[in-house]
Amino acid sequence: MEWTAQQIALTWFLLGAVLLFSEFLLPGFIVIFFGVAAWLVALAVWAFDISFDIQILIFIVASIVSILTLRRYFKRTFKGETVGMDSADRRIGQHAEVVEAIPAKGTGRIKGLGSTWPAIADEPIATGTPVVVVSVDESSATIIKVREI
Repeated sequence: MEWTAQQIALTWFLLGAVLLFSEFLLPGFIVIFFGVAAWLVALAVWAFDISFDIQILIFIVASIVSILTLRRYFKRTFKGETVGMDSADRRIGQHAEVVEAIPAKGTGRIKGLGSTWPAIADEPIATGTPVVVVSVDESSATIIKVREI
């Protein structure tokens, strides 16, 4: 089966949409730029008859250029500036709830401060258990169960 330019452009467009929406699930503010690059390739394929090699080249160049030129600007714009403690420090001591069970020495998810975060614990913790954040690193929070008094 021979693909038409419209089908190829639609494929790149849908790939871009998947990448853009996956940004909501992944930390780092990187994937969005690959989505934008895929949309640029879709536009190029729709406007011009270009080979697959050129499509890949446009995707790579557009991804690199957009990451290098726009990431810092957009990250600052969407993240905002914090005064005083950074967001990791604000989470320490906060109460949260386990929303994805955490195996011993494994990773799960907690909900607190209006968002969900990856979390680790020394002991297994079931979904729905109240916990306290005891430390935070770049990728996860270390938690302990709230003890009954």
